[in-house]
Amino acid sequence: MDKDVINQIRFSYSQSDKLIVGLDASSNLHVAMYTGQGSYDSRPIERFVDEIRDTVRQLYEEGQLIPDGTTLSSHGPVALKRLKHIDD
Repeated sequence: MDKDVINQIRFSYSQSDKLIVGLDASSNLHVAMYTGQGSYDSRPIERFVDEIRDTVRQLYEEGQLIPDGTTLSSHGPVALKRLKHIDD
């Protein structure tokens, strides 16, 4: 189910395979969508439905979402450290 929820986010919210989960400087979880030309738009995980929010938090807390060493910046003030699923 865990990866199914991540895939649901991709197809339901962004129509893109460039959707990521990331952490901001205060360690808050965000979902970021690729908007083209190297840019991302992010939303705090709290803005998503319970199933998505709870699953993403659980995956992170269980160590299944780990930093991949990439930092993303957006047009706004939020820079995110990209997380990847350990099976990816």
